[in-house]
Amino acid sequence: MKRILSILVLAVACSSTPTYTTDVYRDPTASQFHFQRVAAIAITDNADVRHAAEDAMVQRLGAKGVASYTILSPEDEHNAQTVLAKLQSLNIDGAVTMELLSAGEEHTDARGTMPDSYKAFTGYYGASRQASDAWETVARVETQIFSVTSNKLLWSAATKTFNPENAHQIVNNVADVVAAELRKSKLIE
Repeated sequence: MKRILSILVLAVACSSTPTYTTDVYRDPTASQFHFQRVAAIAITDNADVRHAAEDAMVQRLGAKGVASYTILSPEDEHNAQTVLAKLQSLNIDGAVTMELLSAGEEHTDARGTMPDSYKAFTGYYGASRQASDAWETVARVETQIFSVTSNKLLWSAATKTFNPENAHQIVNNVADVVAAELRKSKLIE
């Protein structure tokens, strides 16, 4: 049974690019989000990545989403108060930011399950020194949701996406995981 479960988990892992929430913060006073207009903000200096990420975020937000690159000038972005004032002047009451915290390779246990011999120091030490190392690409992203009206962070999460193919896939995977977390917390329907 354990072997069948291991094979199923491996098959699922290989068939998709998994994304996991690693840290979640929720303002204790935050209740269900009812934003009318939401700014989608990808925090990056790469204009192509920013446009693609914000477009993907807006696609997920639907009609209430606004890509920040369409409303903020490069001069606006040098001052947080200017950005806040501009968003408020455009009747934007919410903001979702995404920022790539890191991208690189992380060591993974290529051996899979821990055999009984690893439960003793001598079994682990000898075997681990002979095991092959495996690495996988990991992108860590921080997503934050702000009330623009009250200038307050309402929710934040860090995520890890394993073996992403491109920025669009990262944004979509993070959006799926964030939406699921927000639904579970009853912050969105």
